[in-house]
Amino acid sequence: MKLQNILFIILCLFVKSTTASEFTLGQKADGSMRRLLPIVSKNHDYITLEGENFINEATVCRDIQLVAKIQNYRFRQPMGQVNEFVGSIYFYPVSQGRAFKNDYLKDVLLKLNSNSEDKIIIDDEVGNINLDSSNCARATFVDYCKFAQKDGFEKLSLAILGERYGASNCNDLYVRIKKKKTLDVSHSDMIDFRWALLLPRLKKLDVVSTFSDRSKMLTTSNIKLVGDEYRTTSSATSLEEHLNYISPFNSIILENFKF
Repeated sequence: MKLQNILFIILCLFVKSTTASEFTLGQKADGSMRRLLPIVSKNHDYITLEGENFINEATVCRDIQLVAKIQNYRFRQPMGQVNEFVGSIYFYPVSQGRAFKNDYLKDVLLKLNSNSEDKIIIDDEVGNINLDSSNCARATFVDYCKFAQKDGFEKLSLAILGERYGASNCNDLYVRIKKKKTLDVSHSDMIDFRWALLLPRLKKLDVVSTFSDRSKMLTTSNIKLVGDEYRTTSSATSLEEHLNYISPFNSIILENFKF
């Protein structure tokens, strides 16, 4: 991607130590919005970005660039700035109760300090943030597949869907299922169904003999669920336990799908 085509979103620090200020992005006309929260680590060697959605619509914000000022630890002298390309951030609908959280600039600071006699840290001088709502939009199935911070069950479910419809990556999978009004995931080890909410043409989903744990999120949608006999995950609490509880072949399916 050419530099001029990237919307550089500057997240300079507006914090003191580990205290963080909150900034909004993608604000809509009705006042609903999403939020990014930059937090400087205790040792000033990385920044954590926390994102939260305030609306019940999956959203993606693209081409985010994180920029922070740095300084000499001993003399507190400014030493310019460092940056890291964050890329796209996926915000889950507020009803799904999932927040974005990730650390940045760790490797950048490690590299700088490996080549410096004096310790270099992230500065906590007051800065500013400029986030343009035009860079945020309603998320698509592909956005979810590629950019969401999915747990293991979500990834496994997408991989099973890919295996069922002959696709090994997010783009190919969407091409194969985007026009379908009915999808059959029956008699599979699928456990998470939130991907179905991002397929506007989907009207019916065959879930006979799948795991029931997370299919409840579809009951308020326009998608008709076919099948009322579900299996349960028994005592499985992690993806590894879940894989062991069901089929070892799903580990291969998961490895073969590229997110």
